[in-house]
Amino acid sequence: MPEEIEVTQIDPALVKRATRLFQRFGKAKLTLATAESCTGGLIAAILSDAPGAGDLFHGGFVLYTKRHKVAFGIPKKLIDKKRHRQREDRARAGRNRAEAMSRGHETLALTRRFKSQDRGEIRCHATELALKLAEKIARGYT
Repeated sequence: MPEEIEVTQIDPALVKRATRLFQRFGKAKLTLATAESCTGGLIAAILSDAPGAGDLFHGGFVLYTKRHKVAFGIPKKLIDKKRHRQREDRARAGRNRAEAMSRGHETLALTRRFKSQDRGEIRCHATELALKLAEKIARGYT
């Protein structure tokens, strides 16, 4: 019997949050892009499901492996470091590169180490953090 495959389900409540987020971004005439790692594109999937995404969401970059991050333009020295400060610098480098490539007004980039080993739990927690950050950004413009 094959091993059970874990699939992260998108909660409709998250898509509703993204819809409200795009309403705020639309009023402020802002666009959004993402650069993701541990979430594996989940943030982009939620955002792209929301009404308004076609006009306001530029897209997402999923940078899952070290090799892909380097190819994207994140310095290898930032990727190899595990300390908190380097993770912040790595997220900033990913965000800056994604903004340059997508020409979005705002870009969410998240890289974080979580104590949990459960991939679904990590993705959900990181996605929640990203949506909170986007909502904070939107409040600053509206």
